[in-house]
Amino acid sequence: MNTPATEIDPNRGIIAVKNKTKILEDKQCPGYTIPLMSESQGATMILHQERYLDYIQKKGVGKNDRVASSPKSYLSYLRSVAQLLGRDITPDLLRTAQDIERVALALEGQRKPRTVRNYKSAMRQYAAMTQESGL
Repeated sequence: MNTPATEIDPNRGIIAVKNKTKILEDKQCPGYTIPLMSESQGATMILHQERYLDYIQKKGVGKNDRVASSPKSYLSYLRSVAQLLGRDITPDLLRTAQDIERVALALEGQRKPRTVRNYKSAMRQYAAMTQESGL
């Protein structure tokens, strides 16, 4: 019998490899899992990408920027999250603050804390957009 490799992290939960896909099983919510990077998965996408860009621009993200475009940076952050997780960014993935924390926990150790904070800012805006739009 082939058992999946597992690793227990007291802060993040149980990380297991099932069918060549690394998943994070949330210790605070048994049965809830986040699929992480899979060797076999290809390109990822951000569902409602144009709506997201419009939303953050209307909310004033980046209106005082002089060098970089924050809306484009936020989009880049979400793309990075999608690539690291190996899955699309969708309203089902990022709807609540708890969803954002679960994803951020899955990213810890893969990127510097400051980068994960930037990712969380972009994810919070995405979650707010999905809630306000009723997606």
